[in-house]
This record gives sequence, structure tokens and C-alpha cells, in this order.
Amino acid sequence: MAHHPTLDVPAVRDLEVAAEMLERPDLAYLPEYAALYQATISLQPWVFYFDGFRMDTLAGAGVMLENPAGDRFSYSFQLEFRCTNNQAEYEALIIGLEVLLELGVRDIQVREDSLLVINQLLEKFRCTSDLLAPYLDRSLELLVQFDDMDLEHIPRERNFVAYELAQLAIGITLKYGVRERILKVERRSLPSWIARPDPPEEPTVVVLDPIDVDWHVPLIA
Repeated sequence: MAHHPTLDVPAVRDLEVAAEMLERPDLAYLPEYAALYQATISLQPWVFYFDGFRMDTLAGAGVMLENPAGDRFSYSFQLEFRCTNNQAEYEALIIGLEVLLELGVRDIQVREDSLLVINQLLEKFRCTSDLLAPYLDRSLELLVQFDDMDLEHIPRERNFVAYELAQLAIGITLKYGVRERILKVERRSLPSWIARPDPPEEPTVVVLDPIDVDWHVPLIA
């Protein structure tokens, strides 16, 4: 402050507005706030939760992204190829990183309950599995494209949304009370580390209404 006594007053106002909008995201809908709101949000990290789930014949990958405004975006992928539970975990990781890069996000906080996957990414564990090595290589290729990232192992109870999205992909119904803003369900027929053909120009996206009550509950009652 001593070296910059003539601080620009509009700059101070912009900082005050930015701070106010983080507390009141509804202001983002006003034209005079929209540009500054987007700039403020783009400087904050996104939180990325992921999980994989495998049964005897099917596997699923669940991804939940939370932006700085608190909006959550959920994705559920059915994996139509043989894979282990750890491979399904890596599938969810790679899918989520690809989505974030497509959105232009470069600052992320990665949260997952697999100690193996997180520690392999942090190079605390060596990857001795030929099945997992291609997944680890692909994950590291994606991670270096981010400007800032933080990897953290969390308990299952803090990752329950991603876990249930992985279950949803293979036909297990979400538990009563779970609410998601956007739900996107897709299928993957090839592992994520294999180059895939270009998607169709008009991909089909299924968007479901918010889940208020599990559909079983009224019938049981």
C-alpha cells in the first residue's frame, strides 16, 4: 500500500462487487454483473468428485462437478467393456478431466475415495499393473494441462454422490432423498485411453428433472 498510494477507485469497486456476487450468485443474471461474475467464477477452483463401480457383468463411472457458485453437474457412464473396479475408477477420473478441459476449467480440486488411484497420481504408489498403466499415463497427460490442481483422498461418505452415480449407470436406483440438478447418462464402449472416433454432430443428451422422491416410495406406501 505504501508503494501504491493512488489505487484506482473503480478497481476497488470491482473487487467489492466480485465479493458480493460470490455471496449472491443471483446477481449474475443482471447484465451489469454478468461479465464480472463469469470472470470471478473462472478464477475459482472447481471441485471434482469421481468414483467407479463394478458388478459381475457391468461397470459404471460416476462424475460430479461443482463450480464455485455451488452448481452441481452430474454424469453417469455405463462401461460396456470388461474392466476391474480400479479401471472403472480411472475411467471416471479421465472422463471428468476431459469434461473440465472442454469447459475451459484450469483450476481444480480432485476428490476421490480410492487410496490406490490418488496415491498413484501423487506418485506415492508405483503402478505395477499392466492393466492400470495406460490409464495412469492418460490421467497424467490430462492433469498437466491444468494450471493448478489439488488431489485429496476422502472417505466414502464424502464421495457418496459420485458413488451412487456410478451405481446408477448399471441400473441401481438412487437412494431416497438424493437430488441432482443435471443428470447425463451415457455409454462408453472403449476404454478412455484408447483413441475414440469423433462424436456425431448432434449427440443425444438425456436431461432428467430434479429427483424429489425415489419412484419406488409412493408405490410402496
